[in-house]
This record gives sequence, C-alpha cells and structure tokens, in this order.
Amino acid sequence: MNTKLRVTKVFLKIIASLPQPILYFIASILAFLAQHVFRYRNHVIKNNLRNAFPTYSSEQLKKIESLFYKQFCVVIIEILMQFRMDKEFLKGKVTLTNPELLEKYYQDGRNVVAVCGHFCNWEWIGASLTMHTSYDVLAIYKPLTNKVIDQLLIEIRTLNGTKLTPVKKATRAILSYEKPLISYFIADQSASPEFAYWTDFLNQKTAVFWGAEKIARASNAIVVFLAMRQFERGKYSFDVIELCKDPLSVKEGVITQLHVSALEKEIIKAPEFWLWSHKRWKHKMPQ
Repeated sequence: MNTKLRVTKVFLKIIASLPQPILYFIASILAFLAQHVFRYRNHVIKNNLRNAFPTYSSEQLKKIESLFYKQFCVVIIEILMQFRMDKEFLKGKVTLTNPELLEKYYQDGRNVVAVCGHFCNWEWIGASLTMHTSYDVLAIYKPLTNKVIDQLLIEIRTLNGTKLTPVKKATRAILSYEKPLISYFIADQSASPEFAYWTDFLNQKTAVFWGAEKIARASNAIVVFLAMRQFERGKYSFDVIELCKDPLSVKEGVITQLHVSALEKEIIKAPEFWLWSHKRWKHKMPQ
C-alpha cells in the first residue's frame, strides 16, 4: 500500500468514526455550500430538471433541486461512513422486502441480472446485497482514473463479500462463474451514441447501454430491477421487481426498455433521489 493511500484511509476512517448526527449535520452544511456557494454543476442540474419535467412550474423545479442537493450530500456522507470498515455497519440500514424471491431463483439454480440506477444510495444497495441472499454478487464497475480513490472504493464495496469486475471483463467473468450468480448493474450511465439502445427516457431521447441485456441473454439470467426507497434518515429498503424470467424468448431491446422504464417510474415518484448532476444527455441521437 503506497503512502498516499495509507494516509487517506486513516483520515477517512477518523472522519467516518464521528457520531452519525454530526456527520448528517455536515451533510446539511455541504448541501448549502454546494447549492448556494460553489453552485456545484448547477447549470447541469437545472437543465436536466427542466428537460425531464417540462410541465413543472419553476417553484416545483426549485424544490426538487434543493431536495436533490440535500440528498446528494447525504449519500456522500453515507458512503464516507463505510470507511469505518465495519462489516456490521449496513445491517439494519438496508433491508430487502422480498428476499424469498431471490431465494427461489437460487434454489432453481438461475443466474440473476440485477439492475438499478443512481437512485437513493446506490453504493449501499450494492455493498449490502450479499447480506440478503444466498447468491454470490458480482458488481460491474468502471475503474476510475484516480487510482487512490478507485482502490478506496473497491475496499468498501467488497467489505461484505460483494465481488467486483471491470466492465470490460464482465462477460468473461460472469460466464465462467461456476455457481448461480447475481450480476449487479448500475445502468443509467451515458452510453456511446453509435452503440447504444435509444429510447425516450424522462421526455428525452436517451442512449442506454446494452450490457445488462447482453449478459442476461448470454447467461440465460432472470432480469430484476432493484427499487430502493428511503424510509427514514440513514435507513433504506428495496424491492426485487421481476422484469423478465426468460430473456431468450423476448425480442432484442425489450429487456433494456423494461429496466429503463422501471427506473423512470421510480424517478417520477421521487425525483430528488436521482443523480441529476450527471451529464446523462451529453450525446445526441445519430441521424
């Protein structure tokens, strides 16, 4: 371990060990600073919200914007909390409402492709999934250019037994796995326009990665959507929603459209919980 990584880990662990009320208070301060002082990606957020909800009034959009900054900073602080490096930390903080569904799939020996978006606390759902199922969980991720941050995130993401594989190696890793497996995708990144599945998402033409669908077809996996909700500060629950049980029986594009529509439904119900600062629509649909 290099010196920079070691020092950063010690610093983060000290901060993460502060009492949680203090950390959430820090989140409130960060939210104010991000929105009103530094105006973090404010133009991107406003533009995304206007385009996604063209019929909303300016007051409605301002309310969502303000709530988004608060939730965004809460997620940052909650990710920081994981640097306590405590395997028990997420117990009771993230609960699965219908674990029996995953258990049935496991007993049937079926692979599962689990899809979600950058919604609520996507890091906690990925890190805690192994706590709610008999499956091994393989999360698909894109390595960061900053090697220190990348290594730190790998450590907290794998603390409870979740395995990681870079997106470029995902297909080989999944198909070579010997036991039933959950492959976990966060599927709302901005895809390259020439290779994307194009659809209408939040009132805009949107490029979507084919990855989850391709893996589901290649491994004959059941496709589910993980719908996460916050029921009180620092506590979340999620549902497993079955989208497609037989991926080989449906036409190309159906699976991708199903998980896009499932995410859109959750965003419309509680828009402040989605990552509006992401440049989701930076590509235009090819003519």
